[in-house]
Amino acid sequence: MTEKETTFLKTEITDCSGSLFSIQNLKTSSEIALPLFDRHGDQISVDVENDGDRYLVSDDGYIVNDLIASGIKLTDQRLEAIKRICKQNSVVFDEEDFELRIHCSRADLAQTIHSFGQILTQISDL
Repeated sequence: MTEKETTFLKTEITDCSGSLFSIQNLKTSSEIALPLFDRHGDQISVDVENDGDRYLVSDDGYIVNDLIASGIKLTDQRLEAIKRICKQNSVVFDEEDFELRIHCSRADLAQTIHSFGQILTQISDL
């Protein structure tokens, strides 16, 4: 992301949440460490990529893959719970790589990042 986009993200997120966070610029996206924690106590991060006039917010498959790596089986019941949470919040769940993602407009970006972080926390706790 460009420096201008990163500055926009910092301003918007601070205005929306008033919380502490950090942004790391990557080659094609920005990684945002949110003031939220997964079930291990690790800070939750999301990737934000500019997709033309829209933004893609993603966990890069971290949350569900972490459940699997921790020995938690993705039973039919657990998969249905993940799908239900995603559907209720317009989040796409990719069952091949377990990525959770959502698209949003620039105007909705800060609120989407905040809400998406809450969704990731909810799924992490399954």
